[in-house]
Amino acid sequence: MKRESLRLFLAVWAVFGVGMIYSETMNLPKKLSLDLPVSVLYQRDGTSSLTELRILLPAGMRSVPESLRGLSLLTARMALEIPSAQQVKKLLEMGSRFSSWATADHAVLTLTSLSSHFDDTLEIFCSILKKPLVTGIRIKRIKDWMDTRSKTAQDSPEEMMQLYYRNHFLRGRGYAGSVYGTKVTRKRISATHVRRLMEHRYSLRHMCVSIVSDLEETQIKRLLNQKLQGIRWGSDEASVPFGDFGEPEPQASPVTPEGMDDRELEQPLLAWGYGLPGLNDHGYACSRLLARWLARGIGSKAWALRSRDALAYTVDAALSQFVAGGTLILFIRTGPDRKDQAEAAMDKILASALEQGIPPMELEVIRRLELVAWLRGLQSKGERAWRMAEFFCNGLGVERIMAFNQLLSVTPEEVNKFARQWLSLEQGKKWAMGVPSRPSE
Repeated sequence: MKRESLRLFLAVWAVFGVGMIYSETMNLPKKLSLDLPVSVLYQRDGTSSLTELRILLPAGMRSVPESLRGLSLLTARMALEIPSAQQVKKLLEMGSRFSSWATADHAVLTLTSLSSHFDDTLEIFCSILKKPLVTGIRIKRIKDWMDTRSKTAQDSPEEMMQLYYRNHFLRGRGYAGSVYGTKVTRKRISATHVRRLMEHRYSLRHMCVSIVSDLEETQIKRLLNQKLQGIRWGSDEASVPFGDFGEPEPQASPVTPEGMDDRELEQPLLAWGYGLPGLNDHGYACSRLLARWLARGIGSKAWALRSRDALAYTVDAALSQFVAGGTLILFIRTGPDRKDQAEAAMDKILASALEQGIPPMELEVIRRLELVAWLRGLQSKGERAWRMAEFFCNGLGVERIMAFNQLLSVTPEEVNKFARQWLSLEQGKKWAMGVPSRPSE
């Protein structure tokens, strides 16, 4: 009876949340045509006088060999290195900011500014893209920053957990290793490598420009046609073949991140990881729904380990979905003296869930919760600009941004079939960190 009441509460809460968010009517994203060979997505949003711009390029981690891991992020940072103190001063005065990073599949360049300063901010932004200043001194400074960020990531058990499962499941698909690289791979990277990646991937034909702004469409088109002039068009080819840098592939590095086997934690982390297929509508929806149903948040199958059995401090799921594959990780944090009991209880929960499958009523609740979380995230202009570009580049369709409920409209039979195909006990991989044990073979 308590369980049914919880389901009802969650369903009512989800419906209310969706209605509340949809009360803020948003314009649908659209694709703009420019005089230049570049893909441009635009959504008009007059809720604030802020303009968010995102550029995605096919220059992510997968675009370079594992022997040069770190090059994708270093190049993304180098592409927006501000060359003069005067430009820095002007950006500070306008309250504008740039940033850049690399994901598994893409390099991402961002611009945020008050709409009244978008013209001047875009002028500086594009002037840097046209003539990036690639020097040894700047490369060394970025490498030092990457080394610091890499050490910070190594201090996070969750970060190391995700790295372990990428290494295990996705090495053959180009996703193994950290975006920061290692000391060895960072040392290999030279200015020649940076320039070559820029030459091959940082061009108009490869760009997806996504903008959310209160500025009118005609003004956005005029500014982009003016400011993007002078950026190299690039070849007609969609991308350069993977591993074209002529670098020898090193021997495969260990799957387990260095130093993780002997780390001690006050709250050991136990994880159950699964490899996922390449990105498509069906797999994207099923993976998100299964992550929430099994371990993400209150009401998930594994939540009883915390609320009822007192076997876990944390219950959560980490889902990574890339163009050529992905990972789903269900994990808990427990006490050292409860590790074996918590592991056995989680094994039982997962086995039962796969055997019985998700009932229609629970799927409907999970679907509504997932929709609420998605729409709340879209309240930020920056998040919306990023998701528009991501969905467009990954083939999910930019129209799905505002029609996410259609993407999630899979049946219980489809979800259960996907779970049994990709989340079986045989295909999964357990890993424990912070206790004296090694990954099972």
